[in-house]
Amino acid sequence: MKPKMTHEIVSAFLGYHQKRGYKIFKSFPLVSEDPTVMFVNATVTPFKRWYAEKSGPEGNFALVQKCFRLGDTSGLSLIETNPYYFTFFQMCGSGIFGIKHAEAVGYLLDVLLCAIGLEKEKLLFVTPDDAEFLPALKTNDIDEKNIFVIRENGFFWQEWRFGKLGLVGNGLTVVHSRSEQKASLQSMESDHDCYVDLLNLIYIYGQEAEDGRVIPIPHPGFDFGMGLERIASVMQGCDGYNIDSVKPLVDIVSQFASDRGLEMEIGTLRLLTNHLRSICLLSDEGVIPSNKKHGYTLRKLVRHLLELIWSKARITMPIDELVVSFAGQLGKCGLILRCPTSSICTVIAEEAEALQRVIASAKNLLKHRPGISAEFLRDTHGLPPALLPLLKGEFDETN
Repeated sequence: MKPKMTHEIVSAFLGYHQKRGYKIFKSFPLVSEDPTVMFVNATVTPFKRWYAEKSGPEGNFALVQKCFRLGDTSGLSLIETNPYYFTFFQMCGSGIFGIKHAEAVGYLLDVLLCAIGLEKEKLLFVTPDDAEFLPALKTNDIDEKNIFVIRENGFFWQEWRFGKLGLVGNGLTVVHSRSEQKASLQSMESDHDCYVDLLNLIYIYGQEAEDGRVIPIPHPGFDFGMGLERIASVMQGCDGYNIDSVKPLVDIVSQFASDRGLEMEIGTLRLLTNHLRSICLLSDEGVIPSNKKHGYTLRKLVRHLLELIWSKARITMPIDELVVSFAGQLGKCGLILRCPTSSICTVIAEEAEALQRVIASAKNLLKHRPGISAEFLRDTHGLPPALLPLLKGEFDETN
């Protein structure tokens, strides 16, 4: 029976590897001990030493890892148009040593076809133009019409670098097609609903040196990383925000907005859901809002969350009720929090108070200098442009 629900996919993935003698790990903390990254952003991150150090790997491994990636503001905006994009997500991953490329591709197919239950003809492969992966795909009877060769990094990557002075590898991307039409690289890049980017299989062979050269590593091997939310969306025939472990969270945000008469587009609901998931998980790791590193990431998410809600509500309003309901549902969706919900509410309330002080300060400045520009208020006082209407008295500002 094909695994369909998120927890079934996790069980099938880990069970497959356990039966084959892989060492199974629990998820490592999101806050990374690796000095080259702030957060664990892929399953390989906690295992870099297995490839690079002389002591070598302790066997093949597998896990489902909590991951976090946050780019700039454009990355956050991407969530509005791409319903498969999350800042916090989970990844089914493994590390395999001592095999050749053909065996690695065979392993990949076995996971997808046997453990997960995907159809081979629906899989598309974006591969580097090298002497290893392309023949390995053909050896495993992949139809040539389902193979797409790239020669440089673009939307799809053929070379991977894991942090400054980190591991270096090359690899292929597997895309699941929902379309009956002939695929192209362009269509796979632009049509997220028809073509779901599922996973990468990367051969890690070197490490970046101080002078930029790539030097060999003692234990080259393969890194397999598959997005849990994306594989669930394929198995359930929906987008990432409608899978069983995320849609109940979207529903809570939607209900909160509806109860208060707030009109929110689906893209905004996705943003709010994404932010709240991330805020809860970062808070659960003990991250505290600040203007540096991990804390700045949390502060950025909390303030953007408040901006979105306040701009729609046209008032500055508390959101404790939403946070309590959301955090409670997270546990039912498989993400059980160790920290009390009250601590997450406190984090958000303190950022709300700080943002309200910014609004009050800017409002007072406007009384004395009514012609001041929005750019000055943003650059000097840190006032988000989305909250400018509250400042000018166009909307009611009472709590």
